[in-house]
Amino acid sequence: MAMKIVVGGGVSGIVSAILLRKRYNNVCIIEKENELGGLYNSISCDLGVSFDHGSHFLRSTGIKELDEIILRGVTPRSWRVLGNLRGGSYYGSQLNKNSPFLDLRCLSRKIYYKGMAELINCTNMNVKYNNLEEQLIGTFGKLLTEQLFRPIISNKYYGCPLNELSVNSHKVLGLSKLLGFSAQATREIKKIPLYDEKLGFHSSSEGNSNLKNYYPIKGGIGNWIDLLKRQMINFNIKIITGANISQVKIEDNKINSILLNDRRQIDCDLVAWTIPTLAFLKAAGISTNSETEAIQSLYTSVYHFVFDKLLITDLHYIQCYQSEFKTFRVTLYPNFQRNGTNLFNLTAEVVSTSPPDLEVLSKIVISELVKIGIVPENLEPLYRFSDIILNGFPLPSIKLDKRNKDYLRQAKKSCDNIHFFGRGIGGYFTTNPILIDVYQRIKNL
Repeated sequence: MAMKIVVGGGVSGIVSAILLRKRYNNVCIIEKENELGGLYNSISCDLGVSFDHGSHFLRSTGIKELDEIILRGVTPRSWRVLGNLRGGSYYGSQLNKNSPFLDLRCLSRKIYYKGMAELINCTNMNVKYNNLEEQLIGTFGKLLTEQLFRPIISNKYYGCPLNELSVNSHKVLGLSKLLGFSAQATREIKKIPLYDEKLGFHSSSEGNSNLKNYYPIKGGIGNWIDLLKRQMINFNIKIITGANISQVKIEDNKINSILLNDRRQIDCDLVAWTIPTLAFLKAAGISTNSETEAIQSLYTSVYHFVFDKLLITDLHYIQCYQSEFKTFRVTLYPNFQRNGTNLFNLTAEVVSTSPPDLEVLSKIVISELVKIGIVPENLEPLYRFSDIILNGFPLPSIKLDKRNKDYLRQAKKSCDNIHFFGRGIGGYFTTNPILIDVYQRIKNL
């Protein structure tokens, strides 16, 4: 009997496979790496502590059937329920311990007051913007775009002019909302939907959601992938890892089989594709209409440290917006995991446009951790390890957005029994919106 094949063993692929198995008997998932999970993987060191090698937290979606899948096996005995995460932000050489949003009050008084006036006067809603620069000016004003967003987005992270970046690409960096006014004034003004979209609460404890965050008591977020894999095994989903797709065979506008690089052929009558669409076009032998020049990728490198002194802050994570700093985000495991030891571990992430020198950046990151106020001065780590995360994310340019849409349009025309999900098709980057999209699409098959 023909298989329902899922291509890609990241979280969206795994959840797709489980959802399909609830409707069909024969489901197979194919992943090119030796392990499932994509960005949800963890490593451990000889000191007995773990680090996440990508994404960090599991969060409920509010959709009962979907949450029953992603939270199965997540019990109080082995997982902590975190509720709202305690996020902080570093900007203007100041650590805000109450909110992860960038605090405009760190700007000079002249720029702050003029910038806030422009922000308040940006009242157009439901405008279709052509690029990120237009969107930022239309949402926050010209002054904040020049003084705030351009140095951080163009110079620190993307190395690309704002008018060449796609709409909403600032949100990946945690810059969807800003802090301004007083806490009380913000509560009042956020009652207006227009301003609720661009101003954040002054405390992580405000704006409580019914959605909960979860993290393992022992180990790392990779434990979640183990739980999902166990579900697939219990559902008799066939799992193939370490295999590349060499050919997609199409006949009469339908995919009838997939050939792997080890010459195995799997007959199928439905395919869920969760990796980049270009990979499908190549495997199917379909020439593309778009330009073929390489897309610029961003490099995400991670720096894991273990210290024998208590971390100075009790925050769960900190977003670093200081434009001259290399650090993008810091995750402070002891503050939400409480491993019961005298070891204090953290992960710092760096996003760059060129291949990073891990040894040099490791030293720079430690000096920045001291300046931010996370670790004491002159404290040497007991353990350090750095690496580059493969398959991070490409530069979110207008050119890439257009190309992805062209690829998807071509792919959909080629056959009618393939469905495209996940980060690979563009549109979403964070996990929960991707999973909700997967759930809704499969439900409507």
